Amino acid sequence: MTSPWKPCDCIIIGAGPAGLSAALEAARQGLSVEVYEAARPGGQALAASLVTNFPGYPGGIPGRELMRRWVDHIDSSGIKIVLERVTNLSKEDGLFTARTENRKVIGHSAIVAVGLKPRKLSIPGESELSGRRLFSYVDPTTLRHADKRVVIIGGGDVAFDMALAFATSARSVTIVMRGSAPACTRSLLERAMEAEISIVSGHEVVSLSEDSYGARVNLRNNLAERKLDADIIVSCIGKEPMVDFLDRSLTRGAKGLFLAGDLRQGRQCHICMAAGDGTAAAFAAAEYLKTVTRDS
Repeated sequence: MTSPWKPCDCIIIGAGPAGLSAALEAARQGLSVEVYEAARPGGQALAASLVTNFPGYPGGIPGRELMRRWVDHIDSSGIKIVLERVTNLSKEDGLFTARTENRKVIGHSAIVAVGLKPRKLSIPGESELSGRRLFSYVDPTTLRHADKRVVIIGGGDVAFDMALAFATSARSVTIVMRGSAPACTRSLLERAMEAEISIVSGHEVVSLSEDSYGARVNLRNNLAERKLDADIIVSCIGKEPMVDFLDRSLTRGAKGLFLAGDLRQGRQCHICMAAGDGTAAAFAAAEYLKTVTRDS
């Protein structure tokens, strides 16, 4: 790890697919890097039940296993990941400063690959059940769900993939969506049907409640209201940029600052795209560093 008073070549914030790829490429380019991750290396990819579009795995591979291999690659390359949340990233006099609760690091460039944060449902009962019955984009392996009733809110790829992961041991899994038809890929829909996952389309979740028997998901459509009983509720209704730690002085045009992964791609959240994006960001950082004066 670089000493706190000597700038590293590149600060990388986030250790999901984009951040890990950026770190590997930056190290391959001969750059000194500092990698920070607020939670677990691997990011949201850890929750993928089966990754089927990453080259080299014809039958697919669980996201957890794929990320384990990536982290092993990082470890074997001598790159250290600091498990601390960056609370502020700023730039002054040509240098970037990243601060956590315990330390600060200075770098000549920075790659931000923190991904996105889940959107809130913004309905009654959300805050009361959050963290107990209600979760957002959670890794199913972190919750005891054997013989539990699981309700997934959302109709995209992640919602269906999440449902499939829970379906391996849950008593029942129900997907609730506002749209009239799923927005997931055809293969995910077919797998969900084979797993006997229930799909409730054309319904809006209006509130959540709880009694001694569990949680209630209260739905409404144009015709009537409906209730679903649940032990676990998972919200997968979309995400938004997680950039509140960026100093106001930083903009997308700040020299030496590069965005990578879901944060840059937006709705196109795929591991293979994030990996390429992270590699491209590291290349861009290396090219940028050729234009600045660095201490030897």
